[in-house]
Amino acid sequence: MRMRSCLRFCLPFGVTAGLVALLASGHAETPQPPSDDGVVWVYYGAMCAKPGDSSDCKVVQDGIPAAFGTFETCDKYRNDALSRAGNPRLMGVCAKQHEA
Repeated sequence: MRMRSCLRFCLPFGVTAGLVALLASGHAETPQPPSDDGVVWVYYGAMCAKPGDSSDCKVVQDGIPAAFGTFETCDKYRNDALSRAGNPRLMGVCAKQHEA
């Protein structure tokens, strides 16, 4: 009889303590967002088989690709480059890369 009353008290207490310990250990360290140190935005132009279709494109590289510190400046450069080219088959992309 004594063993049964001990199990009634100890078992729920042990399970509750275990769950609390598990939950507490899972939130002990929150992940930090990755920093943008050493990251640049690089513009790549590509010539595509059909206008507006990015499924069949080849990168057009004239020397070293243009690199920028922010996405906004890369995007502005991309828009300007595509408007100057006047070719509907030309597409551009700003890709995030780590500096070497």
